[in-house]
Amino acid sequence: MPSHSFYLQQDEASRLKTILEGTGAGTWEWNVQTGETIFNERWAEIIGYSLEELQPVSIDTWMKHAHPDDLALSEQKLTAHFRGDSEYYECEARMRHRDGYWVWVRDYGRLVSRTLEGEPEWISGTHIEISSSKQYEQRLEQIKAEQQQTIQRFEKMASLLPGVVFQFEIKPDGTMTFPYASAGIDRSMA
Repeated sequence: MPSHSFYLQQDEASRLKTILEGTGAGTWEWNVQTGETIFNERWAEIIGYSLEELQPVSIDTWMKHAHPDDLALSEQKLTAHFRGDSEYYECEARMRHRDGYWVWVRDYGRLVSRTLEGEPEWISGTHIEISSSKQYEQRLEQIKAEQQQTIQRFEKMASLLPGVVFQFEIKPDGTMTFPYASAGIDRSMA
């Protein structure tokens, strides 16, 4: 049954704009040769500004707000993309929010034109905020480190005990394993 939806009657550019708004992506376009840039309003909002407050914009606008430690990685990935080593540019980077904290973004882009001499000209892409995912990753790494410390403390304590400290496990399929046995097992086997 054909759809008579107003949405589908819009031109492709209007639908793409709606899709972008739905993802919360900030967009950017950068002329590599001149430094000219075009950002959308969402790009500015991710770092706590309106687009008007950032005017005039150029590549320096991005560099001013990017974390210094992330600029080198971004440059490497851009250079690789410009050489043709990757189909897309992708980089995770921190941006300084107006309130002073760092916002993580996943930066995607693609070279869309070259000069007559074959040099990179325009690249366009998106910024998607990933701060909550990064916080989750950092917390997970912290938990893993704490678990490793606990295991090390347990193993040290178990090595001081006479005899063997072990873990016995029966799996759902009925197989039995000893996932952990203290160093005392070596003494008991001798």
